[in-house]
Amino acid sequence: RLVYAGNLPFGTAWQDVKDVFAEHGEVARVDLPGHSDGRSASYATVLYEKESDAQAAIRALHERDFQGRNMVVRLDRSA
Repeated sequence: RLVYAGNLPFGTAWQDVKDVFAEHGEVARVDLPGHSDGRSASYATVLYEKESDAQAAIRALHERDFQGRNMVVRLDRSA
């Protein structure tokens, strides 16, 4: 149920990530690490309530344009 979203633009807001991923199911949580200078990291993890929603998001969003960059979307390997 935990999805990795990579190649995000620096400065992306967690709410923007949630809004895009929520189109494919109920998002329980978005974690978007930040740097000490206030910019966001170029990746996030998105936790879905259901595994089927996570799989749907991966199919729909992998290599999709997000704020000018093609996202890398896959199951999170650390989960």
